[in-house]
Amino acid sequence: MTDGSEAVRRRVDAMFGEISRVLRVGGRYVCISLAQEHILAKVLDYFPSRGWMVRVHKLTDADEDKEQTSYFPVFVFVFTKFKKMANMTKVLEMCMYDDDKVTRVADEGEIVAAVHELQQYALVRQQLHTRSHVGEQMSLQLHAAASAQTPRYTLHVVDRPVAAGDAAFAIFIVPQGRATEWMFGSDAGRLQLAKQCGFRRVIVTTLHRDQHYEGLEAIKAELSAKVLELAPAGMPANTQVPFLSVGADIGRRTTVHQGHSELSGDFVVEDVETDAGLFRRLVFLSNQNVVQSEAKLVAVSKNNKKKRKSSGKLSIDTSYLSCQHHHYMVSGIAFVDAISADEKMEAVVVGLGGGALAMYLQQYCEVAVEAVELDPTILDVAVRFYGFTMSETLRVEVCDGLDYIRKLSKEGSKKHMVLLDVDSKDSSVGMSCPPASFVEREFLQTIYNVLHAKNGVLVLNLVCREEALRSLLIETVSAIFPLVYTARVPEEVNEIVYACRRDAATTQRPLPAALERVNAAATRNGAREKLTDVAELLDNLTLHGARAT
Repeated sequence: MTDGSEAVRRRVDAMFGEISRVLRVGGRYVCISLAQEHILAKVLDYFPSRGWMVRVHKLTDADEDKEQTSYFPVFVFVFTKFKKMANMTKVLEMCMYDDDKVTRVADEGEIVAAVHELQQYALVRQQLHTRSHVGEQMSLQLHAAASAQTPRYTLHVVDRPVAAGDAAFAIFIVPQGRATEWMFGSDAGRLQLAKQCGFRRVIVTTLHRDQHYEGLEAIKAELSAKVLELAPAGMPANTQVPFLSVGADIGRRTTVHQGHSELSGDFVVEDVETDAGLFRRLVFLSNQNVVQSEAKLVAVSKNNKKKRKSSGKLSIDTSYLSCQHHHYMVSGIAFVDAISADEKMEAVVVGLGGGALAMYLQQYCEVAVEAVELDPTILDVAVRFYGFTMSETLRVEVCDGLDYIRKLSKEGSKKHMVLLDVDSKDSSVGMSCPPASFVEREFLQTIYNVLHAKNGVLVLNLVCREEALRSLLIETVSAIFPLVYTARVPEEVNEIVYACRRDAATTQRPLPAALERVNAAATRNGAREKLTDVAELLDNLTLHGARAT
């Protein structure tokens, strides 16, 4: 079967017909193949539709051939002739993994997925043996032997330039639930990790939430043979390869709640143990590499005359902002400039999540907050699992943020701050935060109208990987607002935009002093940690626009 053309398919059908004619019921046809796509599609369409049993094996002996010139896996198809009966269930099996376990699968798609995975792995393996891949990180998934559809591990191959004293190769196991952290979840972070570990090639391995792991030693035993195949060329076969991790175990991840949102799909609330403590995270399963909301859990103390003891219960530490970009967004208060002593600062926060940003502004910065959330399910999650509590100075509107800002504009309402912290569901554009409709010129003008004329500020959380699109956005904002700053958030993809209605000439308070006042106010109101490193923020700050200068 050299290709999938009509003439070739007719010849193949004729051959299969003769094989079927000469075989008795229970007889077997064995085919050894590289399982190219057109061949795989043909045999999995022809034989199951005629009631034959199908079993597919990966030929492991071919992988062990030290003289081989190709890494493409070889498959053995065994087709057993059954007499087809009405309503007969297809019998599909595969034996693709090193434990020789035969697995019954539900449909042909599972076999196709398993074959494609092994072919992709072989291709990556061949490329890694051919040359170093400094500057580009290859990723692949390993599946559990019992299921071809469930990834068990994700492997990121990180190569870095050769440096004196570096060892050749190591495997780094990321503790459960920490794959989204910058060090493990970004190319730049993984490259820094490899540098800190002192290896030229590191396989950064993440563990999946729907899998059970006995412990670090069990993972080592499971992965040793497979990851050694990804070692750099020329490394001796008997080399002892180190397994690295953070601490002595694989961490802990506990599912607190699983749910479904009509707007965002399935989600999970989970508690994850890290070096810095225990954190509660909200993750949408459609985008598992992004933590939607995170909060720190602390032990609740019970009163005791002699000493305070832990009650064993946990609560949300509302004074802890886990996202660095939230620190920078709260610091936007400093751009509001001076307000009168009897004036209450008012803000609109579009995008609630777990409510951390809105609660911090209200509790520790004495800001009256109107939070806007499109998804009622997210509000329920914030209340049930993140300690979110509404009050006279912290209200929530469940509606579209675009509509709410327009409503405020029509009513003539004025706010000191509008904070946009909402992500986009459209992955086709290079901007994942905010949605494009929030930065259209007409809507930005509406926000401008809602803000106080003397000291109103728009604070925008921007995540944009396309530089041309980012530049256009900054240009659009600068055409409306007289004074525009941006601040890159360290070790995050986020950038915060501060757009002020006033211009530089009317500023009453130096920015460094204003930032320090925000820090002092948060501490005075009970925040456990300093809000912002003022010197760092100022160092990351950029001024935009001709009017700003």
